[in-house]
Amino acid sequence: MSVVRISTDRVPHAQRREYVEEHFAAIRRISIDFDEAHPISFGMALRVLPGIKLAETSFSPFRSSGRSPNDGELGTVAFFALALNGAPCLSQNGCRSDLSRYCARLEEPDQPYVASMSKSGSILGISIPRHELAARVKSLDASFSQVIIANAATRLLASYASAILHDTMNDDAPHEEAVFAAHICDLILLALPGAHPDETEIASERGLRAAFFARLKADIRANLAHPDFSLEWLAGRHVVRPRFVQNLFYAAGESFSQYVRDRRLDEAHTALTRPENAGRSIAEIAFSSGFGDISWFNNSFRKRFGMTPSDVRASATVNRNLAS
Repeated sequence: MSVVRISTDRVPHAQRREYVEEHFAAIRRISIDFDEAHPISFGMALRVLPGIKLAETSFSPFRSSGRSPNDGELGTVAFFALALNGAPCLSQNGCRSDLSRYCARLEEPDQPYVASMSKSGSILGISIPRHELAARVKSLDASFSQVIIANAATRLLASYASAILHDTMNDDAPHEEAVFAAHICDLILLALPGAHPDETEIASERGLRAAFFARLKADIRANLAHPDFSLEWLAGRHVVRPRFVQNLFYAAGESFSQYVRDRRLDEAHTALTRPENAGRSIAEIAFSSGFGDISWFNNSFRKRFGMTPSDVRASATVNRNLAS
């Protein structure tokens, strides 16, 4: 399923409260009040995966209350809330928690709760069937409403969920979505105390490895043109050996160098089609995408896209003219 996005960015300020109530609060069956001292701002990215629902929600200062309802698709669900920014405060069954960044809390199903933020921030929320966790955790009841201190699993969960929600892992094939869901469940399990040892071993090998790989690839995409970029530089940033990075790519059916080359080619292709780059030379675009040899860039580009860089730029110009 594709990502559903809701945002007040283009909604007039006078209509934002009504918009949030209609598109979020009514659906969740909660009440929500915004701090009138701040302009109302709200955004949510939601994706439904097999067996879980994943949402990243950003708020201006607010207070909400409600009851965690049973989900018509998932049944009785637990709600895993992970603070991304803004120090949300969560309260349920008389237990209040102020969450700092990457801290989390598991909310009990079908129980009243209160959530608030004194400043703008964002929360990653994951609805997961209670029975799914109960089968893998020794004493699930002891995990509810307890603060989960920021750890490797919560940080990787935040980055992995972001990749799923923000189109860097957007494969809609059912088997791929099931894999994403399994990895999310694994990371939640690793964040919770009391998981069965055999389940922890499975989750570490499967979910933790996949989430680390996703974060590694995101870092590559963000640093393609960095002057110091290399396998050794990347491995050092993530405190692993270069061979470990190479083995992750080999296990995925490609090499590190192939992945880097293809992402640089993709970036150059996108730049060539944008009208704001019309005044830039092809060599300049190639160098800014991380290529140091223009001849190798031209040959690699033609092999990947079946067109020369000049042809891609000319084709994009023609298409824009026809559309205008």
